[in-house]
Amino acid sequence: FTVKSATTGADVFTATDTTDSVTITQTATVTFTTGPASPATSTITAAPTSITANGTSTSTITVQLKDAFGNNLTTGGATVTLATTAGTLGNVTDNGDGTYTATLTSATAPGTATITGKLDEADLVDNATVSFAVGSASPATSTITAAPTTITADGTSTSVVTVQLKDAFGNNLTAGGATVTLATTAGTLSNVTDNGNGTYTATLTSAAAPGTATITGKLGGVDIVDTETVTFKVGVALTLTLHGNETVATYYKYGPTPDAPTPHWYEFLYDGTTGAEIDGNTITLHFVDGQRGDADLIANGVLVDPGGPGVPPGVPVNIGNAGGQLRLISFPSVATNFNAFAGLLDLNRNSFLARWVPGKASDPTYLRYEYLISGGAGAGLSFDTVENGVGYWHKSATVYAGVFTQRAASFDLPLLVSVDPWAHWNLIGVPHTRAVNFASLQVVHGGVTRSLANAADAVITGNFAWKYLGPTQGYQLVSVPGLYADAATTLEPGLGYWFWTDQDCTLRYPVPARSAELGARARPRGARAKTGGRATDWLAQLEVRGPGCADACNYFGVGAARSRLMNPPRPAEGRYVDLYFVEPTRGAEQLPLAAGVKPSVRAAATTWTFDVDTNVSEGRLTLTWPDLSVVPSDTALRLVDSVSGKTVNMRTSSAYGFTPDGRAPRRFEIRAEAGAGAALRIAGLTAVPTRGGAFELIYNLSQPADVSARVLSAGGRVVSSLPVQQAGSAGRNRLVWGATAADGRRLPRGLYLLELVARSGAGEVTRAVAPLRLP
Repeated sequence: FTVKSATTGADVFTATDTTDSVTITQTATVTFTTGPASPATSTITAAPTSITANGTSTSTITVQLKDAFGNNLTTGGATVTLATTAGTLGNVTDNGDGTYTATLTSATAPGTATITGKLDEADLVDNATVSFAVGSASPATSTITAAPTTITADGTSTSVVTVQLKDAFGNNLTAGGATVTLATTAGTLSNVTDNGNGTYTATLTSAAAPGTATITGKLGGVDIVDTETVTFKVGVALTLTLHGNETVATYYKYGPTPDAPTPHWYEFLYDGTTGAEIDGNTITLHFVDGQRGDADLIANGVLVDPGGPGVPPGVPVNIGNAGGQLRLISFPSVATNFNAFAGLLDLNRNSFLARWVPGKASDPTYLRYEYLISGGAGAGLSFDTVENGVGYWHKSATVYAGVFTQRAASFDLPLLVSVDPWAHWNLIGVPHTRAVNFASLQVVHGGVTRSLANAADAVITGNFAWKYLGPTQGYQLVSVPGLYADAATTLEPGLGYWFWTDQDCTLRYPVPARSAELGARARPRGARAKTGGRATDWLAQLEVRGPGCADACNYFGVGAARSRLMNPPRPAEGRYVDLYFVEPTRGAEQLPLAAGVKPSVRAAATTWTFDVDTNVSEGRLTLTWPDLSVVPSDTALRLVDSVSGKTVNMRTSSAYGFTPDGRAPRRFEIRAEAGAGAALRIAGLTAVPTRGGAFELIYNLSQPADVSARVLSAGGRVVSSLPVQQAGSAGRNRLVWGATAADGRRLPRGLYLLELVARSGAGEVTRAVAPLRLP
């Protein structure tokens, strides 16, 4: 009899013969040993998994080789290599007991190192991660700043003093708990507040006399090297009120300024020291003797003030699409008596305004919104207030031509998050009549004001937004400059946008400059998109289009993306096509992404997995990749359709069409294989007979390529060929040929020639010929 076991060790087996009156029992001991090492089951571990980002802390990386059944190998001798995405790795040591170790030394910047390995050039499936944490706070590198640095010497004006703790390498600490004290040489300081994020703040109140305050600090009783100064200057504040409910847009002054000594008209808005603060029809003017706004620019106890308020006419802004097409919209300003049924909505029930309800974000599409539906004033009314700065879905047969007043001050929009993963989305608008530079938005969180880019780094918000102009254009991306090809960099008045936030915060819109360019693009299509700072980083665009619908802003590539690009929610109604990458985003959640970014492309295939979903039942969908010039030339790219099994060389084809089956999202893979820089060669071409009369064609490729094969008679006439082109990988490959002619009949016995042609993604072609004898 035969015995088998999937685990190692010694087992005793008993055999008993009872065929006659004498019972004979025999026993045997069989020892099961481990099989050869398997890249699929071997493990990579790190201890510890978190070390300090100081360039000296270490973690021990251990590879435990296992056989195909997960049994630990107990002897050495294998070739094991390790690589890391951050920090540095020492040489690998063979411990002679089936384990292999190396020392990972941290980088000096916080981040995460992903450690991968190879077993005899085969990639290990497992990997390990080690986080590099910020070190302890250093008094030598921590900073003290004040905002503003000039305030009025009136005993009430204030400046916020902020201590940012940093480690010895200048990395910001992100947790509280330290003992920080502040002192000033003038004015008064409040108690220091620990914001719990590595910053500590206090409020400096000015003295009644002019002078300069020097603020110093201590960390755990040790002097912080950095200091800050705040100037107290003589100033005055006046309040003006315009009657007749006139809304003030700005305030103008006439006279010289510190940077332009010739008298001229200029806008006099508050900069933290001098200028006009405007609230409706009330103006508060701030002056400091001798500063901007004082026409003689001399600190002589006399303020000269020629100037006056500016009340410009309303600004026209068109809102919505004609022809009943869905669009995301917003309102630059909303009057208290605004009536949505007066021009914004048609008098039929196909016209509506829809407001996002984050608390119902995972419900069916229509339940995620509250609707203001036309068909008569009040019909279908589920909300009655249209808000400033908020985005809405809008559908109407006509465009709403509104006239709005430009705000003279910044606008704050609270953003909220609930436990539902989809409730991280907020529909925002543009509360100004001029385009807003997206990168100029600010995020207020925990009492700290950050730039949008810094808020994304701190995982408070995303650094992107999505606009929707109709199904034929689909969603279009807006981002901070320098991240994504074909992304706009401004928010346009009259449009609404999806905006992602990870934590409750406030989005602050500054007063936009008059020169902002509507819909400005981050870069022309085809320019290299950088996801990190390395020359090897790249990001390529992926589009899908169908009858009356499109999804154009999708990306795949390599690098260290600062912030994940989340895929926006589906439109409130109508046809759509949606391409999204499938990767875990937070814990067990698997939210769709519009960009798939991998840490590296290794010699073995790196794979991006994405789905294409649609509610369109007629016609074909077409995937395109408009520009692959950003991808290194030695990287082969192939698109794999998991439903049909078809493989497309993305270097030699620019599109792939398919017909959706209407049942479920269709899954695709993009497979990248680096290191295809060597000249294309075919080697070892042989034909081996198999059972049934077929032949297995065996060959080796120096790099990935598309391969076609045909069989020639001794005179050079084509007698048979493979019906489709095959995708060959670098190394050993196989094809099966049935030894039949083009019409399906079996070829007669004799000598033939086997011809193999390979074409690389870069267009290089090579050919190999070998004799073939049919018995």
